[in-house]
Amino acid sequence: WEHVFTYIGTTGGAHHDGMEFVAGHLWLADMFGDWILQYTPQGDLMRTFYHPPLGHDLEGMGFGAFEHFWSGSFTNPITGVTEIVEFGGGTLQLSIRRRPEAGLPIYISDGCILNDEVIYNWDPIHYNLDPNGSIHDDPLFVGDYFLTQIAAGQLVDSNCVDAGSDLASNLGMDTYTTRTDSVPDQYDGIDPCSAVVDMGYHHRPFTPTQYRLTTIVTGVTGDVLSPYHPTGHNYNEHTQVVLSV
Repeated sequence: WEHVFTYIGTTGGAHHDGMEFVAGHLWLADMFGDWILQYTPQGDLMRTFYHPPLGHDLEGMGFGAFEHFWSGSFTNPITGVTEIVEFGGGTLQLSIRRRPEAGLPIYISDGCILNDEVIYNWDPIHYNLDPNGSIHDDPLFVGDYFLTQIAAGQLVDSNCVDAGSDLASNLGMDTYTTRTDSVPDQYDGIDPCSAVVDMGYHHRPFTPTQYRLTTIVTGVTGDVLSPYHPTGHNYNEHTQVVLSV
């Protein structure tokens, strides 16, 4: 088979003298115009990179070491010598780079592979995870992923409380909290199990926001029968209060 597209020179007499297919694009060297042209495989011009004239350097361009373009040249009319020229850096380098630079963040999503190993996977029994350390129940989050805990003012305890793999102190998590009242995840001095780290996100210590709850019981005629809390009562945010009449 054969695929042909028209190449338009950048200057009079221009022609390509070097071609590479790199990073999904076709790269042509325009010897007389001192351009490197980036095309899609269908022949659409993407970018044009200009190289200051140094005596028609783009003679026999190729792609190689350090992910740079390399080319030979005719004899330089100024210096009287022939040259081997290395091209790289800037926008040109960003267009051909096939690996991230050191220190840059790596963005991953479900199913991505890094170093031949799946590092991000929603499968709870994946070989990277201890299946005995996973739960299959609702963790009963409240607010910004706090764990519901009776001691913090909720009605039930999350099954993630004291369910981790080690002591919170051994993991350095005993100064952080999973509770809405900011009590740290550490031994309470009574229950030895409380020293086990909670499963889930641990927040830095904070001052809980409080709200005042005032309840008034009124009859069908609108008369106040009996204030339950005459002066009201302060509760931490996310506290669950049971009201009964």
